[in-house]
Amino acid sequence: TMALVLRAADFVDTFDTADNVGSTFGGLSASVSGGQLTLTRTAASVDMGLDWRPASTGLFSLADTPNFRIDAASAVTGGYYTINALFFNSSGDFLSETAVQADTNATGVFTYDLASLAGGASQWLARVRVNPFDQNGAGFIFNEFAATTPVPEPSTYAAFFGAVTLAGAFVARRRQGK
Repeated sequence: TMALVLRAADFVDTFDTADNVGSTFGGLSASVSGGQLTLTRTAASVDMGLDWRPASTGLFSLADTPNFRIDAASAVTGGYYTINALFFNSSGDFLSETAVQADTNATGVFTYDLASLAGGASQWLARVRVNPFDQNGAGFIFNEFAATTPVPEPSTYAAFFGAVTLAGAFVARRRQGK
C-alpha cells in the first residue's frame, strides 16, 4: 500500500463543511453530512451541477495544484457523474471548459491531470454534473475532492538516482584515468 503524500499547496476537501460546495447551478441539491458530499438532481431534463473551488469563490493555481482528485463513494437512485475543468487566465477571465471525465458511475479514488488540458490557462475550478439527464432524484456521493500536486512514482526517483550514480561513477573513472 502506498501512503498518500500531501504537500503544502494541496487543497483537500473532506466535506466536514459546505464551504467549497456552495456554487451549484440548475437546481442541484448539494448536502454535506458525515464527511460526505451528496449531489442529487431536483429536476429532470435540466443541466445541473456543482462548481467546486476554494470557499466557493476562488480558483486553483495550475502551477501549485495541477491535479483534481476525487474519492467517489456510491450512486444514489441510479445516478452517475461527469467532470469538466473550467480554465481561467491569471486575471480570472474565463478561457474554456474541457471534459475531464465522461459519464461514469465508477467508485474509488481517481486523479485527473488538468495541466495537460489547460492550453495556456493559469487557474482552474472543477465542474461536477449529475446524470442521467432525464431522471429526477438521481445522484452521487463523494468522500473527497482535492486539488493536488503530482507525486512522482517511485520509478521516477529510481531513474533520477540511477542517473546521478552513473554520472558520479563516470566522473570518478575520469579522475582515475588522469
